[in-house]
Amino acid sequence: MWSTSVAAVARPFAAHTRHSGSFANTPARRRFQRLRDVTIETLACDRNRDWDGALAAIARGRKTDEANSLELLYNLYEARIRGYIESPPPEDWNGAFALLTK
Repeated sequence: MWSTSVAAVARPFAAHTRHSGSFANTPARRRFQRLRDVTIETLACDRNRDWDGALAAIARGRKTDEANSLELLYNLYEARIRGYIESPPPEDWNGAFALLTK
């Protein structure tokens, strides 16, 4: 029987700490890292109510993402952020977005 402790799940971890082989230092790897970094920045700005910073990060991500692989994510966050600019979330907002329709 399998069991998982909450403490083990709650701690962040890196699944791969060493990169070796063909993906170690390739253009694809560097592009992935840039997209990862800009996505983390977008989410951090969003949660800190830095709407302009989040929109700027999304714009940088779009320039980095030649394949448009994250375009749906960028569109989703851009729409949410523009909505927050027009109608800011309450002061006790925890970063969650409420879906009002199915």
